[in-house]
Amino acid sequence: STPPTKVSLQQSKVEDVKQAVNVDKELESLKISGNELMQKKKLAEAIEVYTKCLQLDSKYLPALNNRAQAYLARKEYPAAIIDCCSVLAIEPTNCKALYRRASAYRNSAESVKD
Repeated sequence: STPPTKVSLQQSKVEDVKQAVNVDKELESLKISGNELMQKKKLAEAIEVYTKCLQLDSKYLPALNNRAQAYLARKEYPAAIIDCCSVLAIEPTNCKALYRRASAYRNSAESVKD
């Protein structure tokens, strides 16, 4: 096979950028949908939408953080802790993740006492 030409490599890079932009738009659109579902207290549906975001980009912090909040609201503390830890592995000083993880730990400890 023939080696790629400079033009074909440039076209390939342009396509890569277009694909990345499309993924970013899709992530933002899904995040907005998830946020709207959260406001309507449709937590299970919001979790599904944030999970779709994470299937596109497993390190998309807004989706991880928001899904953790939804898990917290559903009292699914282990799942909230996992998502918070995933955020903190990428961004150790993320205030939302630190707070939500602490809340999940506190609430899960309180539910064990009951």
